[in-house]
Amino acid sequence: MRKLTGASDASLAKRICDHLLIAGIDSEARTSGGQHEVWVMDHDDLGRARELLSAGEHADWADVARRADLIRNEKQRADKLDAKRKEGVPKDRLSQDNGPRPLTSSMILLSALVGWMSDFGDLKTPIVDNLLIQSRAGPYPSLLEALQQQPYRVLTPMFVHFGIVHLAFNMLWIFNLGHQVERRHGAFALLGIVLLASAPANLLQYTFSGPLFGGMSGVVYALFGFVWMQARYGRKYGYLLRADHVWIMMLWFVVCATGLVGPVANAAHAVGFAVGLFVGLPAYLRRFGDLREGRKIREGSWTDVNLVGFRRFTHRYVTPYAPFWFLLLAMLVLLTER
Repeated sequence: MRKLTGASDASLAKRICDHLLIAGIDSEARTSGGQHEVWVMDHDDLGRARELLSAGEHADWADVARRADLIRNEKQRADKLDAKRKEGVPKDRLSQDNGPRPLTSSMILLSALVGWMSDFGDLKTPIVDNLLIQSRAGPYPSLLEALQQQPYRVLTPMFVHFGIVHLAFNMLWIFNLGHQVERRHGAFALLGIVLLASAPANLLQYTFSGPLFGGMSGVVYALFGFVWMQARYGRKYGYLLRADHVWIMMLWFVVCATGLVGPVANAAHAVGFAVGLFVGLPAYLRRFGDLREGRKIREGSWTDVNLVGFRRFTHRYVTPYAPFWFLLLAMLVLLTER
């Protein structure tokens, strides 16, 4: 914090603060020993504040006051929305979790066991042939007939991983995301998301690539979509998802879709992601009104003055509707996969 200037009275100090606020500079009017002063909160803004102070001698102070009040009101509304979002979140749910729950642990251990028994996805091993959606040497001429005789095959490809890196990558995300869902919503909710994502993802992937696919990536993206929705829009469950993790997951989603990393079950990724977003949709819909209100750009407000070009477009049309943009991305991946 640095002192900008002195003022002859409190009203002049306030006018100067209003003028700086419109330009995006935080300042504070102080009175000490009968002296009125204006202090700039950020040292880096001091030079620009001095330039604005010189240029503002002939400003329309009534208009300045009106626009500054709009900015303060906008900030108050944003603070209220943020406080409302945090209402009812137990403190223990805002802390970092300590470890996985039984269902999450079972999924990890079973995947690791299958990986060890199959030499990490060796197609020559019987266990892989028994877990693929359709046996490569089985007696069934069609997928429908195979699933009628062995319906478990619609789910079991998720336990087959082709290589230790494939297994480790998926299990790290299951550990990170699965135990959050199991702790906050329970084992049945986690199981429901796994079943809702795995069955349709495997069936659609089969139509695109045949039976030679496996892995829990579709489930991972379903859990990612759900946890992202809860962390961003939920009020009371306290889900945690780091921004860099979101970037990693979305970049990997796009890179895989390009084909640069070889054959990948992109249909399973896209279906799983869409399922997770849909399951998390209630949290988003409960906040939709607040989101739209918070993204309005009022004439003369700080947002109106400072957000221009792409940042303005993002503020109005991307951020409030992010789940629908993600769904559109998943649909595009499916279309390109065909």
